Amino acid sequence: MIRELGGEEREWAKRLLSERWGATGLVSRGVLHQAARLPGFVAAQGGRRLGLATYRLDGLSCEVVSLDAVEPRQGVGTALLRSIEGAARAAGCNRLWLVTTNDNLDALRFYQRRGFHLVRVHPDALEVSRRLKPGIPEVGEHGIPLRDELELELRLGAPRAGEMPRGEGRAPRLSRLCVYCGSSDEARGEYLQAAAEMGRALARRGITVIFGGGGTGLMGALADAAMEAGGEVIGIIPESFNTPALAHAHLTELRVVASMHERKRSMAEIGQAFIALPGGFGTFEELFEILTWAQIGLHSKPVGVLNALDYFLPLLALIDHARAEGFIYDEHRALLACEADPERLISRLEAYLPPPGLERWITREEQG
Repeated sequence: MIRELGGEEREWAKRLLSERWGATGLVSRGVLHQAARLPGFVAAQGGRRLGLATYRLDGLSCEVVSLDAVEPRQGVGTALLRSIEGAARAAGCNRLWLVTTNDNLDALRFYQRRGFHLVRVHPDALEVSRRLKPGIPEVGEHGIPLRDELELELRLGAPRAGEMPRGEGRAPRLSRLCVYCGSSDEARGEYLQAAAEMGRALARRGITVIFGGGGTGLMGALADAAMEAGGEVIGIIPESFNTPALAHAHLTELRVVASMHERKRSMAEIGQAFIALPGGFGTFEELFEILTWAQIGLHSKPVGVLNALDYFLPLLALIDHARAEGFIYDEHRALLACEADPERLISRLEAYLPPPGLERWITREEQG
């Protein structure tokens, strides 16, 4: 019997992962995943647990994070893998993938026999992994030096027209929204309340919050409110900030990455839209980077600011001044939405269409 992982079985999952992998944290492509907190499946028979598999959904992709059979060669691994494949198809994914290490000959044999293809080799990837998980040994199975990650994938095919993810009713147009905000402990309570209201608004709409993984300031208020309202929250935090004083300890998932650059890249890839709440230099930098990427055509996702307590009025005035002085085109100013109410801001982002003429900055063609 295959059942979804949940409840008290997560404690068992922690023990199994620690026995098999030395810790509950598993690293893939420079990201540390707390596998026991992820969605997953348990294989059981007659009251005995025979295996565990965990996975994570990311847009149209589904990653197999862990797959462990307590008793090998009994069909447990295959059954668990097919359950993940079913979940991925139900979620509208078109790609099922995983990474393994260059010494894991059993994994290469297992997955390729089940239709997976070896699509990429990531040389020396274990150097990054050891910074996130120092316990990874230097030598693996069969005396092979542990150096590289091997990426395998199974193409599931494009979602059929009109196909919806699992769940009741119509899925929201946005399912994952990236929020940039401050982590200062000195922010006024009104700003913390605004962040909490945004977290609750996203949870009500079934939108997963993607944020910087902090537990302090507006970051903490946002995540706490979303989680308390029954929402899902994914934090992405650099390893240098993954400390008890800074990191949020109770998220749906906390991904630990090697650097700030990796954090911003991951947030930009995962998020379907971006909102900046009040914050400092880091928030401003993230907001303007994602706006600039929209300006030059690197993405076409909506971007907005929550103008709580008129916090962004001076910044918006500066932007309008730059437009008046000829440094920003009108169509690029239209890339940034602004509302003081979380619900109105989310609705604007869901209704967003890229303004025409964005390419004019590159082509230098005059609008007619």
